[in-house]
Amino acid sequence: MAEYTGTREQNHDGGAGEEVPDLSDSDDDGQWEWTEESSNASIVCLFCDRSLNSISDTLQHCLSEHDVNIPDLVKKFSLDDYGYIKMINYIRSEKCSGESLLQSSNNGVFPWDSDNYMRPVLPDDPLLQIDLEDLCGVEAMVVGQSCGGQAADLLQRAQQAEERALRSEEALARAMEDLHKLK
Repeated sequence: MAEYTGTREQNHDGGAGEEVPDLSDSDDDGQWEWTEESSNASIVCLFCDRSLNSISDTLQHCLSEHDVNIPDLVKKFSLDDYGYIKMINYIRSEKCSGESLLQSSNNGVFPWDSDNYMRPVLPDDPLLQIDLEDLCGVEAMVVGQSCGGQAADLLQRAQQAEERALRSEEALARAMEDLHKLK
């Protein structure tokens, strides 16, 4: 592999070429990641024409004004990433109400099961740019709950494991103390 040693490159005919831009990795690797704080885009509500400034504001608005908790729907319908995308696009394209959405499951078959709903209704829709883990984190922030109870179960198990570890450490310390006394 050839190594670049100057600011100008020689063309095949021996003449000077254009300057070569720096293509090396830099500390700005995360500059292209979308974050709610860095976004200036407004987010249109799923059920009305109101524009909000953040995903958490949008989810809170859907909950308070339309009685629809989007993260709960994800949990209720056991949606994966594709199911979530289809549901959001279905809501936007069909302009359904929150009430009709809650009753939309017919024996596990959803009206948004069609691949037609993989096509975004709004270009660069921020609600389609988050993953379900982020959505659960926003739900915990907005509603004060954990997503699906799974996080609460994991937290409880972690606390129980920590308590067992502390008891084991105490028992080990007592055993070491007893061993020193025996010597």
